[in-house]
Amino acid sequence: MKKVCSIVLFVCLFCFGCATKQIIGDSTRIDMYVMIYDYENNGLQNVSVYINNELVGRTDIYGRYLLALKEGKDYTIRIKKNDYEVMEKEFTFDPMYVMYFQIGNAAQILHLAEEAMDDASYEDVLVLVDRVLKLDNSRIDALYLKSIAYYKLNQHDEALDVLKKLVPLVKNGDTIYDLEKHLQTTSTVSH
Repeated sequence: MKKVCSIVLFVCLFCFGCATKQIIGDSTRIDMYVMIYDYENNGLQNVSVYINNELVGRTDIYGRYLLALKEGKDYTIRIKKNDYEVMEKEFTFDPMYVMYFQIGNAAQILHLAEEAMDDASYEDVLVLVDRVLKLDNSRIDALYLKSIAYYKLNQHDEALDVLKKLVPLVKNGDTIYDLEKHLQTTSTVSH
């Protein structure tokens, strides 16, 4: 009885397994894997995959997608998921190649900016924070970090400009007002 149950289970898994097996089983196709992860190395589900600006499908629960294209031909792939950065890349289709993408959301990129701030890499902070603000332009934490980075780079006017955008977004703005007052004093002294 145990043997019969094992055989039935194996047949069920083989016949009704994941859709990838059914796709690979078509001998007329040549496939190439696309793997998409976030900055914490989690596979991203439901990422839209575009080839030459045409939606061809979405990733599975593990962040995988199989492309079936013409070998040796050039294509442009764009991957897009809500609240994540969009990535685009040109490639030549090769079934022996696996394309890996790592895309981040605003929180993950902001974490990288905070690490850059800890390392006193203020130029990197500005680049990363701009990426965050492109995804969500009203993030208070990103705007504040940007103003501090400008301040650390002695770009006081730029820091003040960022603070002016930040003030209406903050409920209790005492810290922001104090920083703004300090920057105005510093900016007037340096001119």
